[in-house]
Amino acid sequence: MKILIRKKILLIVFGLIFLSLAGCDPPLIEVEEFEYDLNINIVGEGTVDIIIEVAPLAEKYDKGTVLIFKAQAKEGWYFSHWSGDLTGNKNPDGLAMAKDTVI
Repeated sequence: MKILIRKKILLIVFGLIFLSLAGCDPPLIEVEEFEYDLNINIVGEGTVDIIIEVAPLAEKYDKGTVLIFKAQAKEGWYFSHWSGDLTGNKNPDGLAMAKDTVI
């Protein structure tokens, strides 16, 4: 008889715990952003081509997407260097998207 009463008490306690937890809000989970903005600013006259095999030219790219940039100067102009998040004078040059990027 005592064992049966203990089992009933345990079932009631576990039931109350379950019911109290069922009404709780789920914990807030911080989600890492996986798409990043790309802005290209051109000084002078010319264009910047983006060579990418997995997606067309876009404003947002997934984290880790590798982009290759090739500067094309108009006649009478020349490419000098990259600035912003891509530096140096290698042309073409590239980077993997890991944050919002300005070139």
